[in-house]
Amino acid sequence: MYRLTYLFIFFFSIVKTYAQTSIGFEGGSSLNKFHTILPDNARIRPNVGVLLGIPLEVKLNQHLYLLTEPEFAVKSYTLDKTGQFSGLYESFNNNYIQVPIKLGYRIGSKLKCLMEGGFYGGYWVTADIKGVIPDIYDLGSDNSLTRYDGKIALNTRNINRFQFGIISAIGCTYPIYSGFNIFFKTLLSRDLTNQVKSDAAGKNLSVNETIYFTSGIIKSFSFQKQFHEK
Repeated sequence: MYRLTYLFIFFFSIVKTYAQTSIGFEGGSSLNKFHTILPDNARIRPNVGVLLGIPLEVKLNQHLYLLTEPEFAVKSYTLDKTGQFSGLYESFNNNYIQVPIKLGYRIGSKLKCLMEGGFYGGYWVTADIKGVIPDIYDLGSDNSLTRYDGKIALNTRNINRFQFGIISAIGCTYPIYSGFNIFFKTLLSRDLTNQVKSDAAGKNLSVNETIYFTSGIIKSFSFQKQFHEK
């Protein structure tokens, strides 16, 4: 978690240099695909998750801005068995706290189009699992399956709980009232850090690639102007 704190310190060292800052709320859904090496009798299916964040934006000039956003993100996927194991599956819900830092470009009059790109750091907080497996006590019947659900122990000896990756976005904003703007975005992120440490699984690929569909509202403030008025 201390690495996420460093990202905040870096961003707020920039904030006090510029007059116009905006803060708001963003929420939406995500669709996550987990990339890894699979056996022939398995496949991965993307699942829907959630993104909630508090965007903090610093205007650099008429078009450019810097943006950070403490976020809670749920990245989910399902591992399905195929062939003779069809019907067996495991679904994973992975909960992250993540902080992106992006450079953005906006153009337009009232309705403005935007593009953003940057990187993010994230911390893997918790993980849940549920699925269907063979019932070892009833293998002789036609309906010998059992359901289960529970928590996954995140062992730092085998996994990387801190994640680093790249993120980009496109979208639009529109003013609605006295410094308030609504916005809509589509974002794409991909981990650059493997979930599994190399000493635990060699060079096994294990990264999330996630697309987000979000909307939100943001309010602009001019801190330097307010300071001089006082």
